[in-house]
Amino acid sequence: MIIIVNIALLLIDFHNDDYSTYQDAQWALSGTEAAAWKAATLLTAFRQQGLPVIHVRHEFVLNDAPFFLLGSEVEKAHYSVAPINGEL
Repeated sequence: MIIIVNIALLLIDFHNDDYSTYQDAQWALSGTEAAAWKAATLLTAFRQQGLPVIHVRHEFVLNDAPFFLLGSEVEKAHYSVAPINGEL
């Protein structure tokens, strides 16, 4: 029998810039939409159960950064898996 004592959902790098369906994406990755759909399904389940959710996104603070420029729209989390109040 497996007993889970601590559990959390860790979502890493779901930037707008990774989505081929995002208008201004410059670094779209293959399969991002499919991965995000699965992540959104897990995210909903974790939220419904009141379980912890942690969001991680890479950011560059340099003005000439090729991607993930801090504060830009493409750097932000995609709406389908964006954090809500209380999530890290």
